[in-house]
Amino acid sequence: MSGRGLSVMSALFLAAVLSSCSFIWLGGIEVNTVPSEPEKILGADDSIEISFSEIPDHYSFESIFSLAGPDGEETGKFLWEGCYAAFKPDKAMQPGFRYRIQIKGSLKTADGKTFSQYIDIPFYYLTNDLPPVLVSAVPENASLVGLDQAVILTFSKPIDSDTFDDGFTLSPSAEFGYSWNDDYTVVTITPDETWVNLNRYSWTIYTKVTDQSGIPIPRNCSGSFYVRTDTEPPSITGVYPVSDNSDGSYTVLTVFSAEDLLFSQHLAVVFSECIDFSSLERKLTFTPSINGFIMPLDCSTAMYYIDEDLPPAAEYTLKIEEGLADVSGNLTIDDWEIKFTPSIPAQKILNIEIEDNTAPDLIIEADGCNRDGYITIPDLDYYDTDKLYFYISLAEGFPSEYLNNRREFLSGINLSAAFPPGTAAPVLYSSDWETETRIRMIYEGLVSCTAEQPVYYKFRIAAGSPDSATPGGSYLIDPVSFVFRAGEL
Repeated sequence: MSGRGLSVMSALFLAAVLSSCSFIWLGGIEVNTVPSEPEKILGADDSIEISFSEIPDHYSFESIFSLAGPDGEETGKFLWEGCYAAFKPDKAMQPGFRYRIQIKGSLKTADGKTFSQYIDIPFYYLTNDLPPVLVSAVPENASLVGLDQAVILTFSKPIDSDTFDDGFTLSPSAEFGYSWNDDYTVVTITPDETWVNLNRYSWTIYTKVTDQSGIPIPRNCSGSFYVRTDTEPPSITGVYPVSDNSDGSYTVLTVFSAEDLLFSQHLAVVFSECIDFSSLERKLTFTPSINGFIMPLDCSTAMYYIDEDLPPAAEYTLKIEEGLADVSGNLTIDDWEIKFTPSIPAQKILNIEIEDNTAPDLIIEADGCNRDGYITIPDLDYYDTDKLYFYISLAEGFPSEYLNNRREFLSGINLSAAFPPGTAAPVLYSSDWETETRIRMIYEGLVSCTAEQPVYYKFRIAAGSPDSATPGGSYLIDPVSFVFRAGEL
Protein backbone atom coordinates (compact mmCIF):
# COMPACT_ATOMS: atom_id res chain seq x y z
CA MET A 1 0.00 0.00 0.00
CA SER A 2 1.31 3.48 -0.81
CA GLY A 3 2.30 5.99 1.83
CA ARG A 4 -0.69 8.14 0.89
CA GLY A 5 -3.03 5.20 1.53
CA LEU A 6 -1.52 4.64 4.99
CA SER A 7 -1.98 8.33 5.86
CA VAL A 8 -5.65 8.21 4.89
CA MET A 9 -6.18 5.04 6.94
CA SER A 10 -4.45 6.62 9.96
CA ALA A 11 -6.56 9.75 9.70
CA LEU A 12 -9.78 7.72 9.54
CA PHE A 13 -8.74 5.66 12.57
CA LEU A 14 -7.88 8.80 14.58
CA ALA A 15 -11.21 10.39 13.71
CA ALA A 16 -13.04 7.28 14.90
CA VAL A 17 -11.17 7.31 18.23
CA LEU A 18 -11.80 11.01 18.77
CA SER A 19 -15.50 10.62 18.10
CA SER A 20 -15.79 7.84 20.73
CA CYS A 21 -13.80 9.55 23.58
CA SER A 22 -14.37 12.54 25.88
CA PHE A 23 -11.30 14.76 26.26
CA ILE A 24 -10.45 17.22 29.07
CA TRP A 25 -8.71 20.10 27.39
CA LEU A 26 -5.41 21.04 28.90
CA GLY A 27 -6.13 24.68 28.18
CA GLY A 28 -8.57 26.57 30.41
CA ILE A 29 -11.89 28.31 30.42
CA GLU A 30 -11.94 31.43 32.53
CA VAL A 31 -14.76 31.42 35.12
CA ASN A 32 -15.36 34.51 37.27
CA THR A 33 -17.86 34.87 40.13
CA VAL A 34 -19.52 37.60 42.15
CA PRO A 35 -18.49 37.55 44.95
CA SER A 36 -15.02 36.96 43.57
CA GLU A 37 -12.94 36.45 46.74
CA PRO A 38 -13.46 34.42 49.92
CA GLU A 39 -15.03 35.98 53.04
CA LYS A 40 -16.37 39.05 51.20
CA ILE A 41 -19.77 40.58 51.91
CA LEU A 42 -22.46 40.43 49.20
CA GLY A 43 -24.39 43.69 49.25
CA ALA A 44 -28.14 44.19 49.02
CA ASP A 45 -27.83 45.44 45.41
CA ASP A 46 -25.51 42.60 44.38
CA SER A 47 -26.48 39.22 42.96
CA ILE A 48 -24.65 35.93 42.61
CA GLU A 49 -23.14 36.08 39.11
CA ILE A 50 -20.92 33.82 37.00
CA SER A 51 -19.20 34.80 33.75
CA PHE A 52 -17.27 32.61 31.30
CA SER A 53 -14.64 33.20 28.64
CA GLU A 54 -16.56 30.75 26.39
CA ILE A 55 -20.23 29.91 26.21
CA PRO A 56 -20.77 26.90 28.53
CA ASP A 57 -23.24 24.08 28.22
CA HIS A 58 -25.96 25.23 30.63
CA TYR A 59 -26.85 21.79 31.96
CA SER A 60 -23.20 20.90 32.46
CA PHE A 61 -22.56 24.01 34.52
CA GLU A 62 -25.74 23.85 36.59
CA SER A 63 -24.90 20.26 37.60
CA ILE A 64 -21.55 21.26 39.15
CA PHE A 65 -22.72 24.50 40.82
CA SER A 66 -23.94 24.60 44.44
CA LEU A 67 -24.79 27.29 47.00
CA ALA A 68 -24.68 26.19 50.66
CA GLY A 69 -26.54 28.25 53.25
CA PRO A 70 -27.41 28.04 56.97
CA ASP A 71 -29.95 25.26 56.32
CA GLY A 72 -27.92 23.28 53.80
CA GLU A 73 -27.87 23.46 50.01
CA GLU A 74 -29.99 26.26 48.57
CA THR A 75 -32.22 25.71 45.54
CA GLY A 76 -32.75 28.41 42.96
CA LYS A 77 -32.98 29.45 39.31
CA PHE A 78 -30.35 30.39 36.72
CA LEU A 79 -30.80 33.34 34.38
CA TRP A 80 -28.61 32.92 31.27
CA GLU A 81 -27.43 35.39 28.70
CA GLY A 82 -24.54 34.27 26.48
CA CYS A 83 -21.42 33.88 28.59
CA TYR A 84 -23.15 35.23 31.67
CA ALA A 85 -25.39 33.62 34.32
CA ALA A 86 -27.05 34.89 37.48
CA PHE A 87 -28.27 32.58 40.26
CA LYS A 88 -31.33 33.59 42.25
CA PRO A 89 -32.00 31.48 45.41
CA ASP A 90 -35.60 30.40 45.97
CA LYS A 91 -35.43 31.59 49.58
CA ALA A 92 -34.35 35.09 50.55
CA MET A 93 -30.79 35.07 51.80
CA GLN A 94 -30.35 35.73 55.53
CA PRO A 95 -28.16 38.64 56.62
CA GLY A 96 -25.17 37.78 58.76
CA PHE A 97 -24.97 34.14 57.67
CA ARG A 98 -22.04 32.57 55.91
CA TYR A 99 -22.77 31.11 52.45
CA ARG A 100 -20.53 29.13 50.15
CA ILE A 101 -20.38 28.94 46.33
CA GLN A 102 -18.79 25.78 44.97
CA ILE A 103 -18.15 24.92 41.30
CA LYS A 104 -16.62 21.48 41.27
CA GLY A 105 -16.36 18.97 38.41
CA SER A 106 -16.16 18.78 34.60
CA LEU A 107 -17.55 21.75 32.70
CA LYS A 108 -18.46 21.43 29.00
CA THR A 109 -18.58 24.30 26.58
CA ALA A 110 -21.22 24.74 23.90
CA ASP A 111 -18.76 23.48 21.25
CA GLY A 112 -18.08 20.25 23.17
CA LYS A 113 -14.78 20.93 24.94
CA THR A 114 -14.50 19.78 28.56
CA PHE A 115 -12.58 21.57 31.31
CA SER A 116 -11.99 20.61 34.94
CA GLN A 117 -13.16 23.28 37.39
CA TYR A 118 -12.81 23.85 41.16
CA ILE A 119 -13.94 27.11 42.72
CA ASP A 120 -14.77 27.55 46.42
CA ILE A 121 -15.94 30.99 47.57
CA PRO A 122 -17.33 31.41 51.14
CA PHE A 123 -19.02 34.79 51.69
CA TYR A 124 -21.48 36.68 53.90
CA TYR A 125 -24.74 38.32 52.97
CA LEU A 126 -25.11 42.02 53.91
CA THR A 127 -22.90 41.72 57.04
CA ASN A 128 -20.54 39.35 58.76
CA ASP A 129 -22.13 40.13 62.16
CA LEU A 130 -24.15 37.24 63.53
CA PRO A 131 -27.94 37.69 63.46
CA PRO A 132 -29.91 37.93 66.70
CA VAL A 133 -31.48 34.70 67.93
CA LEU A 134 -33.99 33.86 70.63
CA VAL A 135 -31.95 32.37 73.49
CA SER A 136 -34.76 31.42 75.87
CA ALA A 137 -38.47 31.79 76.50
CA VAL A 138 -40.20 31.62 79.88
CA PRO A 139 -42.58 29.90 80.38
CA GLU A 140 -41.43 26.89 78.39
CA ASN A 141 -43.54 25.85 75.41
CA ALA A 142 -46.97 24.40 76.35
CA SER A 143 -46.49 25.17 80.05
CA LEU A 144 -49.31 25.85 82.50
CA VAL A 145 -49.23 29.41 83.84
CA GLY A 146 -51.13 31.56 86.28
CA LEU A 147 -53.54 34.34 85.37
CA ASP A 148 -50.93 37.10 85.51
CA GLN A 149 -47.68 35.30 84.72
CA ALA A 150 -45.29 37.20 82.47
CA VAL A 151 -43.77 35.88 79.24
CA ILE A 152 -40.02 36.60 79.24
CA LEU A 153 -38.06 36.41 75.97
CA THR A 154 -34.26 36.66 75.92
CA PHE A 155 -32.28 37.47 72.76
CA SER A 156 -28.58 37.09 71.96
CA LYS A 157 -28.21 40.73 70.83
CA PRO A 158 -29.91 44.07 71.55
CA ILE A 159 -33.19 44.29 69.63
CA ASP A 160 -34.72 47.23 67.77
CA SER A 161 -37.88 47.60 69.86
CA ASP A 162 -39.77 49.30 67.03
CA THR A 163 -39.39 46.21 64.86
CA PHE A 164 -40.60 44.08 67.78
CA ASP A 165 -43.83 46.10 67.77
CA ASP A 166 -44.51 44.91 64.21
CA GLY A 167 -42.94 41.47 64.45
CA PHE A 168 -44.55 40.01 67.60
CA THR A 169 -48.08 38.58 67.68
CA LEU A 170 -50.22 36.87 70.32
CA SER A 171 -53.21 34.69 69.51
CA PRO A 172 -55.98 34.92 70.54
CA SER A 173 -55.56 38.66 70.85
CA ALA A 174 -55.26 40.12 74.32
CA GLU A 175 -54.50 43.43 75.94
CA PHE A 176 -50.89 43.33 77.07
CA GLY A 177 -47.83 45.48 77.51
CA TYR A 178 -44.12 44.84 77.57
CA SER A 179 -40.91 46.30 78.91
CA TRP A 180 -37.24 45.92 77.98
CA ASN A 181 -34.17 45.62 80.13
CA ASP A 182 -31.49 48.30 79.82
CA ASP A 183 -29.60 46.70 76.92
CA TYR A 184 -32.73 45.56 75.02
CA THR A 185 -31.91 41.86 75.14
CA VAL A 186 -34.79 40.80 77.43
CA VAL A 187 -38.44 41.71 76.92
CA THR A 188 -41.10 41.00 79.57
CA ILE A 189 -44.67 40.67 78.31
CA THR A 190 -47.50 41.00 80.87
CA PRO A 191 -51.31 41.12 80.55
CA ASP A 192 -52.90 44.48 81.25
CA GLU A 193 -55.13 42.72 83.79
CA THR A 194 -55.02 38.92 83.56
CA TRP A 195 -54.93 36.23 80.90
CA VAL A 196 -58.24 34.49 80.25
CA ASN A 197 -58.50 31.40 82.42
CA LEU A 198 -58.45 28.02 80.61
CA ASN A 199 -57.22 29.69 77.40
CA ARG A 200 -54.32 28.55 75.22
CA TYR A 201 -52.20 31.42 73.93
CA SER A 202 -49.70 31.20 71.07
CA TRP A 203 -47.03 33.79 70.37
CA THR A 204 -44.87 34.26 67.30
CA ILE A 205 -41.79 36.36 66.59
CA TYR A 206 -41.45 37.00 62.85
CA THR A 207 -38.32 37.80 60.85
CA LYS A 208 -39.44 41.43 60.78
CA VAL A 209 -37.75 41.71 64.18
CA THR A 210 -34.16 42.96 63.82
CA ASP A 211 -31.26 43.84 66.04
CA GLN A 212 -30.17 47.43 66.38
CA SER A 213 -27.96 47.06 63.28
CA GLY A 214 -30.95 46.03 61.17
CA ILE A 215 -30.09 42.32 60.98
CA PRO A 216 -33.28 40.25 61.27
CA ILE A 217 -33.73 37.07 63.26
CA PRO A 218 -33.03 34.18 60.86
CA ARG A 219 -36.38 32.40 61.22
CA ASN A 220 -39.77 32.74 62.85
CA CYS A 221 -39.97 31.63 66.49
CA SER A 222 -43.10 30.57 68.32
CA GLY A 223 -44.36 29.14 71.58
CA SER A 224 -47.51 28.66 73.59
CA PHE A 225 -48.83 28.49 77.14
CA TYR A 226 -52.01 27.37 78.87
CA VAL A 227 -53.70 29.48 81.51
CA ARG A 228 -55.18 27.82 84.54
CA THR A 229 -56.17 29.34 87.85
CA ASP A 230 -53.63 28.12 90.39
CA THR A 231 -55.07 26.83 93.67
CA GLU A 232 -52.09 24.79 94.91
CA PRO A 233 -49.33 26.22 97.13
CA PRO A 234 -45.73 25.83 95.96
CA SER A 235 -43.54 22.96 97.16
CA ILE A 236 -39.78 22.47 97.27
CA THR A 237 -38.52 19.96 94.71
CA GLY A 238 -34.83 20.11 95.61
CA VAL A 239 -31.85 21.97 97.09
CA TYR A 240 -28.70 21.89 94.96
CA PRO A 241 -25.19 23.38 94.75
CA VAL A 242 -24.65 26.15 92.21
CA SER A 243 -21.36 26.78 90.42
CA ASP A 244 -20.29 30.25 89.35
CA ASN A 245 -19.30 30.22 85.66
CA SER A 246 -17.26 33.44 86.13
CA ASP A 247 -19.09 35.15 83.27
CA GLY A 248 -22.18 36.35 85.13
CA SER A 249 -23.99 33.04 84.68
CA TYR A 250 -24.56 30.14 87.06
CA THR A 251 -25.17 26.39 86.71
CA VAL A 252 -27.50 24.50 89.07
CA LEU A 253 -25.91 21.10 89.71
CA THR A 254 -29.06 19.01 89.98
CA VAL A 255 -27.13 15.72 90.06
CA PHE A 256 -25.85 16.68 93.54
CA SER A 257 -27.45 17.66 96.85
CA ALA A 258 -26.86 20.28 99.51
CA GLU A 259 -24.46 17.84 101.19
CA ASP A 260 -22.22 18.16 98.11
CA LEU A 261 -21.88 21.94 98.44
CA LEU A 262 -18.23 22.85 97.86
CA PHE A 263 -16.20 25.80 99.05
CA SER A 264 -16.98 28.93 96.94
CA GLN A 265 -20.25 27.47 95.60
CA HIS A 266 -23.77 28.79 96.22
CA LEU A 267 -27.08 27.08 96.99
CA ALA A 268 -30.25 26.84 94.87
CA VAL A 269 -33.76 26.04 96.07
CA VAL A 270 -36.00 24.78 93.26
CA PHE A 271 -39.77 25.08 93.64
CA SER A 272 -42.63 23.32 91.89
CA GLU A 273 -43.86 26.58 90.35
CA CYS A 274 -43.13 30.27 90.07
CA ILE A 275 -42.95 31.93 93.47
CA ASP A 276 -43.23 35.39 94.99
CA PHE A 277 -39.58 36.21 95.71
CA SER A 278 -40.43 39.00 98.13
CA SER A 279 -42.28 36.37 100.17
CA LEU A 280 -39.22 34.10 100.08
CA GLU A 281 -37.00 36.92 101.37
CA ARG A 282 -39.12 37.01 104.54
CA LYS A 283 -39.41 33.24 105.02
CA LEU A 284 -35.94 31.80 104.30
CA THR A 285 -33.38 31.50 107.12
CA PHE A 286 -30.14 29.61 107.82
CA THR A 287 -29.07 28.40 111.28
CA PRO A 288 -26.32 29.27 111.98
CA SER A 289 -26.67 32.30 109.77
CA ILE A 290 -24.90 32.54 106.42
CA ASN A 291 -24.10 35.94 104.93
CA GLY A 292 -25.60 36.30 101.47
CA PHE A 293 -28.68 37.23 99.48
CA ILE A 294 -31.41 35.67 97.35
CA MET A 295 -30.96 35.89 93.58
CA PRO A 296 -33.66 34.56 91.18
CA LEU A 297 -32.30 32.30 88.45
CA ASP A 298 -35.76 31.81 86.95
CA CYS A 299 -39.31 32.19 88.24
CA SER A 300 -39.16 28.90 90.18
CA THR A 301 -35.47 28.74 91.17
CA ALA A 302 -33.93 30.87 93.90
CA MET A 303 -30.18 30.96 94.36
CA TYR A 304 -28.82 31.94 97.75
CA TYR A 305 -25.57 33.73 96.90
CA ILE A 306 -23.18 32.81 99.73
CA ASP A 307 -21.11 35.90 100.47
CA GLU A 308 -18.66 34.44 102.97
CA ASP A 309 -16.16 31.62 103.36
CA LEU A 310 -18.04 28.78 105.04
CA PRO A 311 -16.10 27.06 107.82
CA PRO A 312 -15.24 23.40 107.36
CA ALA A 313 -17.34 20.57 108.85
CA ALA A 314 -20.18 22.91 109.87
CA GLU A 315 -23.81 21.74 109.91
CA TYR A 316 -26.57 24.09 108.82
CA THR A 317 -30.35 24.12 108.85
CA LEU A 318 -32.14 25.75 105.92
CA LYS A 319 -35.69 26.66 106.89
CA ILE A 320 -38.57 28.14 104.89
CA GLU A 321 -41.39 29.14 107.19
CA GLU A 322 -45.05 28.63 106.39
CA GLY A 323 -46.67 31.38 104.37
CA LEU A 324 -44.41 31.26 101.30
CA ALA A 325 -46.49 32.53 98.36
CA ASP A 326 -46.54 31.56 94.70
CA VAL A 327 -47.31 34.13 92.01
CA SER A 328 -51.04 33.41 92.35
CA GLY A 329 -50.98 34.13 96.08
CA ASN A 330 -51.32 30.55 97.32
CA LEU A 331 -49.53 30.09 100.65
CA THR A 332 -47.69 27.12 102.11
CA ILE A 333 -49.22 25.92 105.40
CA ASP A 334 -46.20 24.15 106.95
CA ASP A 335 -42.62 24.97 107.75
CA TRP A 336 -40.02 23.19 105.62
CA GLU A 337 -36.43 22.57 106.62
CA ILE A 338 -33.38 20.56 105.68
CA LYS A 339 -30.14 19.94 107.56
CA PHE A 340 -26.93 19.70 105.58
CA THR A 341 -23.17 19.73 106.05
CA PRO A 342 -21.27 21.23 103.10
CA SER A 343 -18.53 19.08 101.59
CA ILE A 344 -15.77 21.17 103.15
CA PRO A 345 -13.65 18.84 105.31
CA ALA A 346 -11.77 20.08 108.33
CA GLN A 347 -7.99 20.00 108.12
CA LYS A 348 -6.47 17.09 110.02
CA ILE A 349 -3.01 16.36 111.36
CA LEU A 350 -2.34 12.77 110.33
CA ASN A 351 0.82 12.42 112.41
CA ILE A 352 3.85 14.27 113.70
CA GLU A 353 7.26 12.63 113.35
CA ILE A 354 10.03 13.75 115.73
CA GLU A 355 13.73 13.02 115.35
CA ASP A 356 17.13 14.29 116.42
CA ASN A 357 20.41 13.55 114.70
CA THR A 358 20.79 9.96 115.97
CA ALA A 359 17.65 8.66 117.61
CA PRO A 360 15.05 6.57 115.78
CA ASP A 361 12.00 8.55 114.68
CA LEU A 362 9.18 8.98 117.17
CA ILE A 363 5.82 9.16 115.34
CA ILE A 364 2.89 10.69 117.18
CA GLU A 365 -0.41 9.72 115.54
CA ALA A 366 -3.39 12.04 115.53
CA ASP A 367 -4.98 10.33 118.53
CA GLY A 368 -1.83 10.95 120.56
CA CYS A 369 -2.34 14.71 120.57
CA ASN A 370 -4.31 16.87 123.02
CA ARG A 371 -3.79 14.36 125.83
CA ASP A 372 -3.02 14.87 129.49
CA GLY A 373 0.38 13.83 130.68
CA TYR A 374 3.50 13.88 128.59
CA ILE A 375 5.48 11.97 125.99
CA THR A 376 9.06 10.97 126.71
CA ILE A 377 11.36 11.22 123.72
CA PRO A 378 14.01 8.53 124.31
CA ASP A 379 17.73 8.81 123.75
CA LEU A 380 17.84 12.31 122.32
CA ASP A 381 21.47 13.05 121.58
CA TYR A 382 22.19 16.50 122.96
CA TYR A 383 25.96 16.01 122.95
CA ASP A 384 26.33 16.65 119.20
CA THR A 385 23.35 18.88 118.51
CA ASP A 386 20.57 20.71 120.26
CA LYS A 387 18.30 20.66 117.23
CA LEU A 388 15.04 18.77 117.09
CA TYR A 389 13.17 17.98 113.85
CA PHE A 390 9.38 17.87 113.53
CA TYR A 391 7.70 16.47 110.38
CA ILE A 392 3.98 17.28 110.19
CA SER A 393 1.73 15.33 107.79
CA LEU A 394 -1.59 16.94 106.75
CA ALA A 395 -4.77 15.44 105.32
CA GLU A 396 -5.45 18.39 103.00
CA GLY A 397 -2.70 19.92 100.88
CA PHE A 398 -1.51 23.45 100.14
CA PRO A 399 -0.42 24.01 96.50
CA SER A 400 2.74 26.05 96.11
CA GLU A 401 0.81 29.03 94.76
CA TYR A 402 -1.04 29.30 98.10
CA LEU A 403 2.02 30.97 99.58
CA ASN A 404 0.19 33.32 102.00
CA ASN A 405 -2.00 30.49 103.30
CA ARG A 406 1.09 28.35 103.86
CA ARG A 407 2.73 31.16 105.81
CA GLU A 408 -0.39 31.65 107.89
CA PHE A 409 -0.51 27.94 108.74
CA LEU A 410 3.18 27.92 109.73
CA SER A 411 2.68 30.98 111.94
CA GLY A 412 0.34 28.92 114.11
CA ILE A 413 3.01 26.30 114.92
CA ASN A 414 4.92 26.84 118.17
CA LEU A 415 7.35 24.99 120.43
CA SER A 416 7.59 26.45 123.94
CA ALA A 417 9.14 25.56 127.30
CA ALA A 418 6.44 24.25 129.63
CA PHE A 419 8.43 23.44 132.80
CA PRO A 420 10.30 24.42 134.86
CA PRO A 421 9.58 28.15 134.89
CA GLY A 422 12.38 30.17 133.42
CA THR A 423 13.47 27.51 130.94
CA ALA A 424 14.56 29.22 127.73
CA ALA A 425 12.15 28.72 124.83
CA PRO A 426 13.47 26.88 121.78
CA VAL A 427 14.10 28.94 118.67
CA LEU A 428 12.79 28.08 115.22
CA TYR A 429 15.84 27.33 113.12
CA SER A 430 14.07 26.71 109.79
CA SER A 431 10.81 25.58 108.25
CA ASP A 432 9.97 24.34 104.79
CA TRP A 433 7.35 22.41 102.79
CA GLU A 434 8.67 19.08 101.61
CA THR A 435 5.40 18.38 99.74
CA GLU A 436 1.96 19.94 99.62
CA THR A 437 1.00 17.90 102.70
CA ARG A 438 4.27 17.54 104.66
CA ILE A 439 6.11 20.24 106.64
CA ARG A 440 9.53 20.13 108.26
CA MET A 441 10.18 22.35 111.31
CA ILE A 442 13.63 22.49 112.94
CA TYR A 443 14.04 23.97 116.44
CA GLU A 444 17.27 24.65 118.32
CA GLY A 445 18.10 25.69 121.85
CA LEU A 446 16.51 22.71 123.62
CA VAL A 447 18.15 21.56 126.84
CA SER A 448 18.49 18.06 128.27
CA CYS A 449 17.36 17.08 131.72
CA THR A 450 18.06 14.68 134.56
CA ALA A 451 15.78 12.35 136.44
CA GLU A 452 15.89 14.75 139.39
CA GLN A 453 15.26 17.85 137.28
CA PRO A 454 12.98 17.09 134.27
CA VAL A 455 12.38 19.58 131.48
CA TYR A 456 9.10 19.67 129.54
CA TYR A 457 8.24 21.27 126.19
CA LYS A 458 4.88 21.87 124.55
CA PHE A 459 4.37 21.54 120.80
CA ARG A 460 1.21 23.27 119.56
CA ILE A 461 -0.54 23.96 116.23
CA ALA A 462 -3.17 26.68 116.57
CA ALA A 463 -6.70 26.43 115.20
CA GLY A 464 -6.98 27.84 111.69
CA SER A 465 -9.01 30.43 109.85
CA PRO A 466 -9.93 31.20 106.21
CA ASP A 467 -6.48 32.81 105.93
CA SER A 468 -4.85 29.41 106.53
CA ALA A 469 -7.32 27.42 104.42
CA THR A 470 -6.53 25.08 101.54
CA PRO A 471 -8.09 25.67 98.09
CA GLY A 472 -11.04 23.53 99.22
CA GLY A 473 -11.63 25.74 102.28
CA SER A 474 -10.19 23.28 104.83
CA TYR A 475 -8.47 24.51 107.98
CA LEU A 476 -7.94 23.24 111.52
CA ILE A 477 -11.07 23.54 113.66
CA ASP A 478 -9.32 22.82 116.99
CA PRO A 479 -5.74 23.32 118.11
CA VAL A 480 -3.42 20.30 118.22
CA SER A 481 -0.86 19.99 121.03
CA PHE A 482 1.17 17.59 123.10
CA VAL A 483 3.73 17.88 125.90
CA PHE A 484 6.95 15.90 125.91
CA ARG A 485 9.78 15.42 128.34
CA ALA A 486 13.28 16.19 127.13
CA GLY A 487 15.84 13.42 126.91
CA GLU A 488 18.22 12.82 129.81
CA LEU A 489 21.96 13.22 129.72
